[in-house]
Amino acid sequence: MDILGFKEYVLKECEELDGIYSIFEFAKKIQYLYDTSELHGVKIGFFSDSFVLTTTDISKSGFMSLMIACHMINICLFKGIHLCSRGAVTIGRVYHHEGIVFGPGVVKAYEMERDKAKFVRMLVDEEVVQVVNNFVLTPKTEDGYYELNWFMIAIQDGVKSGEYQHEKSIELAKRYRGYLLELIEEYKSTRIYEKYKSLVELFNKFCCNMAISSRDNSYIELAIKEDEC
Repeated sequence: MDILGFKEYVLKECEELDGIYSIFEFAKKIQYLYDTSELHGVKIGFFSDSFVLTTTDISKSGFMSLMIACHMINICLFKGIHLCSRGAVTIGRVYHHEGIVFGPGVVKAYEMERDKAKFVRMLVDEEVVQVVNNFVLTPKTEDGYYELNWFMIAIQDGVKSGEYQHEKSIELAKRYRGYLLELIEEYKSTRIYEKYKSLVELFNKFCCNMAISSRDNSYIELAIKEDEC
């Protein structure tokens, strides 16, 4: 996971370090949390402007655990410094111990993120897609890749004890809609505007999927219109 716009943020905010410091503090805390609790085998590394997360659990549940950790990181980034990340999920050999991370799997994910992600999104390698086997969670994009729909991960908080809670889910969806509109407004006149705008398309896909699965037009009404961008 590469923090998009982090270098520019550091240069712009070099005299006000609270926001930058908070990210490093968060990185230490979440690393400690996962390293000491062994939550589903997920390990987290942080280097410069990138997070590297690994798990040895090659299954749908392992993927979900990894993505929930990524989602937590994204929420912290947004709340702390109004930035998001882009990344890639792959399967490959890796060494990850006491903050040291390397291996073909890491290189594969890095190159996929660098060369193909381009926008604020998490690309998912085809080998991982076959393991997850859920094309609502990992839809195919217009440019031919697979990506994680972050909002399907986020809405898991609206499902408790296996039962879908409509009001809770709608409230969460409204909150993420508000976050997106804040991002669009903040970056509208910058060069990275289009990279953030791609999140709107993902959110609208989420709204469509939820409307179909829950048979409730409330989600369609939450979709972000062109004139709001």
